Amino acid sequence: MSGARLTPYDLYCNILPLDGIGGCRTVTHQKPKKKGSMAKSIDLKSTINLPRTSFPMKAQLPEREPQQLAQWEADKLYQRILEARKNAPLFVLHDGPPYPTGDIHLGTGLNKICKDMVVK
Repeated sequence: MSGARLTPYDLYCNILPLDGIGGCRTVTHQKPKKKGSMAKSIDLKSTINLPRTSFPMKAQLPEREPQQLAQWEADKLYQRILEARKNAPLFVLHDGPPYPTGDIHLGTGLNKICKDMVVK
């Protein structure tokens, strides 16, 4: 091999044809380190265009769900929804068992509604 590198990184791979077989083999090379020189660090985070949000990196649902439920209870959210829809027509989702994921839940209803809107 000529020693030409395909990447600017210390550890790199070249894919070479196998002799007479028609396949390929991967050869991994380690760039020799110069004595007395430190490896140059690359700030990869600055090369990615990510949005800046106030959301935490981890959702931590088991810890946060009880807090959210307590907040909804304190705000009486369910009672306010019932009061707002008191005179609205009743919405009935006609669907029956068996459900592929066990008991019926909001995702089951959302799936059926979305399929009806997209298909029809």
